[in-house]
Amino acid sequence: MFLLKILTFCLYLFNLTLNNLNSQENILSRMLKSYPVKSLKEHFELTGLKQEDLISDVINSESESDILNFATVNFGFLHQHVYVFSINNSIPSTLNLAGGNIFSDTTTNGVREIFLTIDTAYTFFNPHSGQQEELVFRCPVMIRATTSQVILSINILERNVNNYFQHRVFMTGKDIEDNDIIERLNTAFGSSVTITNIDLTDGIKYLWEDDFIDAAFVKFKKSVSTTTESMDEENTLKEHMPDVYAQITGAPLDKNVFRIKRDVVSFMPTFAIEPRKGKLAFTRFPNRVESIQNLVDLILTNNR
Repeated sequence: MFLLKILTFCLYLFNLTLNNLNSQENILSRMLKSYPVKSLKEHFELTGLKQEDLISDVINSESESDILNFATVNFGFLHQHVYVFSINNSIPSTLNLAGGNIFSDTTTNGVREIFLTIDTAYTFFNPHSGQQEELVFRCPVMIRATTSQVILSINILERNVNNYFQHRVFMTGKDIEDNDIIERLNTAFGSSVTITNIDLTDGIKYLWEDDFIDAAFVKFKKSVSTTTESMDEENTLKEHMPDVYAQITGAPLDKNVFRIKRDVVSFMPTFAIEPRKGKLAFTRFPNRVESIQNLVDLILTNNR
């Protein structure tokens, strides 16, 4: 009987700890870990060195509104997936995205920018409790819309739940993926708006021909096969394998990784892209908050 009471009390303490992990303060802390230290220090005028100390200072001294304002204006620093769509009609003036909490909705020079967050639950098996549990992460999302295009940017959630426990747990999944957000966005736009992936092949090939970018990895279609080329170290394909580049100029592009060859400060220096799907991936922090958007706009400008 005494042993049962001890076990019950231990389980109570464990559940209390897990609930604390999913408190608003801890969810916001995990969101802030997505941002580079530089952005935290500059925005909040902090002098610490360690990310965890900076985040603790922000959580203890700033309001949730101030933290979300930081997340909005510094969104461009995040690792992100970017999806580019054409639309046949303007999106609704009031947007109700299932599971989304809109913080900012502004229009400047004909471009509407909507910043929102979506809570994503990572499920895992915990050997200490013998149960499946969940850890909540707040995912920043930016929607950038004109009368003819929508650019959807989603923070890449590179989360390891084991970082939050002193013992090993086993992740079993998460409840929201990018495709779920895209489906919810499509529903929120309503039946009068149709979204279609924009094929970015022409924009990419133009910049490639102009030597603004060159490939570190390419996957492309031949008549009866698919071919890949992966370059060593900092080498790029057009520079070192012009014969292969010549084959690619008329072929459909699949998955590719490109490096910027000029003006690497103003633009994201490395990016992955699936041009026919209108999907880009940025898995490094850019030099400037506008670097990713500059690159996406440049590709679209030359995508004729």
